[in-house]
Amino acid sequence: MPESPTAAGGPSGVVATLKATPRRTAVGALLLVASLAGAHLVERRGVDRYVSLDRGAATVVTVPADLVDPAHEGALVHVRGAAQSGVELVDEAFGVKLQALRLVRHVEIYAWEESKRDDKRKNEKGEDETVTTYVYTKRFTEKPADSSSFKEADTHKNPEKSAFAEQELVAKDSRLGAFVLPSDALRKLTKFEPAKVTQEMLSRSPHAAQLHEHEGAAFYGKDPKDPRVGDLRISYQIVKPQTVSLVARQSGGTFVAYQPNPEADEVVFLLASGDVEAKAMFAVAKEDTSRLTLGLRGLTALAAIVALSLLLVPFASRRPFVPRFTRAPRVSAVLISGLLGVGAVVGVGGGTWVAMRPLVGVPALLAAVGCFALAGVAERRSRKA
Repeated sequence: MPESPTAAGGPSGVVATLKATPRRTAVGALLLVASLAGAHLVERRGVDRYVSLDRGAATVVTVPADLVDPAHEGALVHVRGAAQSGVELVDEAFGVKLQALRLVRHVEIYAWEESKRDDKRKNEKGEDETVTTYVYTKRFTEKPADSSSFKEADTHKNPEKSAFAEQELVAKDSRLGAFVLPSDALRKLTKFEPAKVTQEMLSRSPHAAQLHEHEGAAFYGKDPKDPRVGDLRISYQIVKPQTVSLVARQSGGTFVAYQPNPEADEVVFLLASGDVEAKAMFAVAKEDTSRLTLGLRGLTALAAIVALSLLLVPFASRRPFVPRFTRAPRVSAVLISGLLGVGAVVGVGGGTWVAMRPLVGVPALLAAVGCFALAGVAERRSRKA
């Protein structure tokens, strides 16, 4: 006897199916709402960022670095010049002094590591058995393994943590020509280079008796050629003084973030290594925004697909959502969830962008409609099959 419309797909049937898996339904519903809300926030941020960059590009003024002109106070300025610091950065714990804009101390600890190997062999009865062999090696690592979980923990003990932590120093008195360069700007410079330490530097450390220069790094222990568990290797990376290009709001003799759109939280504060034109800096900022938005858009779409799969898979047990998937009805539910999830997220994006950039928003809305239409066609054909 064929199923009645109510039992198969009417309102009562839908409610009954959802009630049969309450946890699954609740998680799916919450995840769907969160994914769509997240998609809206992602697109809203992208739009606000583009508006800020467009307005900034239209108003920015290029000024010389060797003169602080009061006429440009409060304006968005583009400055190019040498970023320098008159004072060395000092890591007092190890006596290291280096001329740099940024200095990062890396600390590695010599510690045990456990690995295991499973071998199959015949026992005395001729039966197959698996023999597990545990192998222990020592090497420098940023974080020691928890040796309490080792198979042979009593004879292979690691320190819980290093005696010294990683550290970063940023020049506080750096300048860009006549301007003071704020520390926040220097953090945007990420081209690090290794810096060698010398025994003379280490001799100034309060821990000099335990420090040895070895291959350009500092070794904390007895003998760098025969390290023991718990010994440390300390190395440094620096960002050297260099030519930079900056776009920000001139405030006194320094720079602060520029907010071209009072209705949005997005600000403009761009910094690049080298002599870069303002137009190129804004172009790169837009490309970075596009990549970030695309990545976050993909995550929200994936979340929406998972949410819809949680909600739709129970319905696929009665009949597949896509024809020819009678042997894999759950796969049909996932396929339909993919179309609906992508369509929903793309639709949210299109609706957000359509007012600002119709050439982006309208195609996105059409693509969303296409996804929904394909899902509808597949479902209708499945009903007739």
